[in-house]
Amino acid sequence: MVENHKTEKGQNSLSSTEGIFQRMKRLIAAPVFPDDEEKTRQASLLNTLLVSAMLLLVLLLSVGVPFIFAQKLLDGLADSCLLGLMICAYWLMRRGHVDSASNLFVGGFWVILTAFIIFSGGLDSAFIISYIVGTFISGYLLGFRGAVGLAIASGIIGLLLAFLQWRGVVPPRIFPVGPLVVLLNFLMALFMTVTVAHLSIRHVSVSLALTRKRLEERNRAERDLRESEARFSILSAAAFEGIAITVNDEIIDCNPQLASICGYEPEELIGFNSMNLVAVESRPLVESKDRQEIDSPYEHMAIKKDGTIFPAEVRARTVSYKGRRARVAIIRDISDRKRVEESIRKSEKHFRALTENSSDITLLTDKNWIVTYVSPSFERITGYRVEDQVGKSVAEIVHPDD
Repeated sequence: MVENHKTEKGQNSLSSTEGIFQRMKRLIAAPVFPDDEEKTRQASLLNTLLVSAMLLLVLLLSVGVPFIFAQKLLDGLADSCLLGLMICAYWLMRRGHVDSASNLFVGGFWVILTAFIIFSGGLDSAFIISYIVGTFISGYLLGFRGAVGLAIASGIIGLLLAFLQWRGVVPPRIFPVGPLVVLLNFLMALFMTVTVAHLSIRHVSVSLALTRKRLEERNRAERDLRESEARFSILSAAAFEGIAITVNDEIIDCNPQLASICGYEPEELIGFNSMNLVAVESRPLVESKDRQEIDSPYEHMAIKKDGTIFPAEVRARTVSYKGRRARVAIIRDISDRKRVEESIRKSEKHFRALTENSSDITLLTDKNWIVTYVSPSFERITGYRVEDQVGKSVAEIVHPDD
């Protein structure tokens, strides 16, 4: 039991250590902005520079100020101010204000660096090389204008120091620079330059890969679109119904059958207002269906080029066509169907007129000998109600002997 307790304790300790490590990893990881690739790239470099700068400043405050630098109070104060600026910039970056964080990082770094240069020997200071590194970083974080602005500001400081040196005015050396400080400054400048160069190259590689992927996706989408348009052309040309694609009631594409149904040439209908193919009395109905994006079939009266009015059955659906919101309508001339339906209605009316005025009994059955119709004479002759016989089998109505 003691061994099990020790094992569980060790596992809990390991799990706690891993949890702390994961939290630290999340804390120093660069923020990602899925909707803004450029912002993510900028944040990635800024995060690397800020974390590195903060670690270096902590190291300088804990080792350099007590054991290396001569002006411990002033060096400690300058490093503390710079660390505070880096922390503020990091806080802004984590909250999505990457541009503000970049400006604070570059501006704060430049101000503290300028103070070190002025009071550590002017143009002879070992820190002067950091102006070049700072301009390089500014260009990557803030773009061309940021780099030019920092270069101009650095140039002005350089000219001012040269003028003072020419006039024999030398600022006091508050920050004396020894060989070890020169080495540390060189290593820091080298590290920042290599970091920016590495991230720049990696970003270019990633950008090229993303560009290549997007080009492949675009080419594939264009190929699929061409194939889809070819299939549509084949299907619409082979269809018996008229097909029209409209945007804001303007016909932007149609098949030859629609032109044939309405009495136009196909090229006449391109750019044509589709409402001109609808009879005046049916336009409110069609406008209402289109406005509500109804996709179930309905009937309305259509009009041909020569003014002939004819019944049409329409089914329309809202789709995306070449990046625009469009309506695809399938139109069918139902004149023949209407004539057949009218003929059937007249036949049924004639049939009922004959059977209802006849003294003979007339029965209609389906294929299973189930009664579907009984003439009124049945009730006059037999005394049974007509409606009670519908649905019965003929065998139930006819006498068993028959």
